[in-house]
Amino acid sequence: MDDQNKLDYLQRQLDLLLSQRYGLEHVGAVDLPFTPAIMATPYPTRFKMPSIASYDGSTDVDEHLENYQAHMLI
Repeated sequence: MDDQNKLDYLQRQLDLLLSQRYGLEHVGAVDLPFTPAIMATPYPTRFKMPSIASYDGSTDVDEHLENYQAHMLI
């Protein structure tokens, strides 16, 4: 497992622990679409994060954020 996958795995584990301990079902302002156990599952070793263009200010910021969140939760 590479360093990024390790960090992602640890973040999901932390989110799971916080969910179990404090009943948190979201991270920041984003509601989680899956159970904490599913979110804590490690990514496959060949997983590649989707490439998303940086926000350039020329489009609706809310739409850009929704697209970003959708890509990150896939």
